[in-house]
Amino acid sequence: MQATAHTTPLVHRRAPGATFLGPVPASDEYRELEAQLAECFSKLSIHDQWSKCRLQNGRARPSAGEHVLRPLLATTNLIPYLFPATLANLRALDRSSVLALLHVYEQSVDPDIELDPARRAFARFVGAPPY
Repeated sequence: MQATAHTTPLVHRRAPGATFLGPVPASDEYRELEAQLAECFSKLSIHDQWSKCRLQNGRARPSAGEHVLRPLLATTNLIPYLFPATLANLRALDRSSVLALLHVYEQSVDPDIELDPARRAFARFVGAPPY
């Protein structure tokens, strides 16, 4: 039999600067990567919440004006105070409110958009049925 070289070190060596009290302090690059990862998890969490809310909002019937809409969190993890509570409230939003909501959710629309197309864009974004 032929012997193979053992490449795994038999003794674990401490990293330069490591102490027995804890790990080596994280570098700036490591902290930046941690921050980016935390931001990605936050965005994933928000998008997951959006998907669940859209599914519930999609169950509304166009004729059911009093159907309660499940609000979507904004990217700040807050619910915008203008978010309509029901389908009827969504249909009653004025143009400036709809544009403000689309802006909060970072949805790009033409600033000269008419009221009905803006409402339809917002309804589509939150998963509400078209009217």
